[in-house]
Amino acid sequence: MCKAEACAECDARNNALSGALPAGGQALYVEAGEGNSNMQRFSCPACGGEVHFDNTACIACGNLLGYAPWAGHMLTVPANAAAWQDGGQRCSPCANRAPIGCNWLLSDTDSNICRSCRQTVMIPNQSAGENRDRWAKLESAKRNLLY
Repeated sequence: MCKAEACAECDARNNALSGALPAGGQALYVEAGEGNSNMQRFSCPACGGEVHFDNTACIACGNLLGYAPWAGHMLTVPANAAAWQDGGQRCSPCANRAPIGCNWLLSDTDSNICRSCRQTVMIPNQSAGENRDRWAKLESAKRNLLY
């Protein structure tokens, strides 16, 4: 909401949005940049460029990116490095990085798939053409949910 106690413009937007909600639903119009304290912005550790949660590479510098769920931040691995590192902790990319674009990392103590991908009970039949894309979309949504 605006900084003003009672803002006629925000009230009008909330009232307009309320008409599109199911009975008992409540709309809350929030100005951009306000009230988003739970949203984390990510940046490339190598160049500082802004990256999105599901990026596997930095758009600005091209370095590979991985999300470290135990630390809540992105890591990058230089092209000539042998392994991902978070401080002194060695980590590796999820085995589902290549097939579906999973960008989560796992510590050496984990299995070969990340915490998010381990939640999957059934993987769609990969012989059907569009199933890989469906699986990738499902896993991406799940990573956003678990984040």
